Amino acid sequence: IAFYDKLHGMISTEDSGFFVTSDGGNTWLKHILNGNKDFVKVGYDGSNTVLLALTIDGFICSSTDGGTTWSEIGLTGSLFHSFAIAKDGTLYIDAFGSALVSVDGGTKWNSTAGTYQGDCWTIAVDSCDSKRLYLANEEWQDLSSSISNFYLSTDGGQTWQTTDTHPKPYLTGSLATTYDALFLGARNGSGVHRSMDQGMTWKSIGGPDLEFDTRTIAVLNDNMLFAGD
Repeated sequence: IAFYDKLHGMISTEDSGFFVTSDGGNTWLKHILNGNKDFVKVGYDGSNTVLLALTIDGFICSSTDGGTTWSEIGLTGSLFHSFAIAKDGTLYIDAFGSALVSVDGGTKWNSTAGTYQGDCWTIAVDSCDSKRLYLANEEWQDLSSSISNFYLSTDGGQTWQTTDTHPKPYLTGSLATTYDALFLGARNGSGVHRSMDQGMTWKSIGGPDLEFDTRTIAVLNDNMLFAGD
């Protein structure tokens, strides 16, 4: 779920395309683009008229007129799990073990040098620093490791460091950000975890244990959030 403001929002679904509202959710317009029905991420690129949607097969669909018309841009492939949009318009996409970056709205993409464990399903970018990236690693599908990590990059994906690591099952892939805080969903009995120092340290704040693939943390402000198990 991604909302630009109180009126404009999008919801992606696994088998029914994605939906767009411009009246606060009272009505929704359904989109299935070129037969694609499975969308893993939606978002707004700096305006309520510039919309992005990512299919499970790695097709990025873009609209510059609020969702009236759509086109596929720049990147096709597989195992693309999530994208993030920086305040300066830079786009990052999680490509199962490394990040791709675009500075022209998704027309051209470049690889980054940093690598990480591939089973990451949520990438986010800091609200104040366009090169500070966050990744939640479930390590559920990838059986090469028994460790679940939180990854941090301060240079736009060129290098990554691990600031939180635990034996799996641990992180669920749920990650949400505000101007001041980060929130992670965990599955180890400690509920939601919060960082107040840009991902360097973490503390459990209780709440429900989340299951794998939920991606359901929605943050209203630094102290009020919603999480689904």
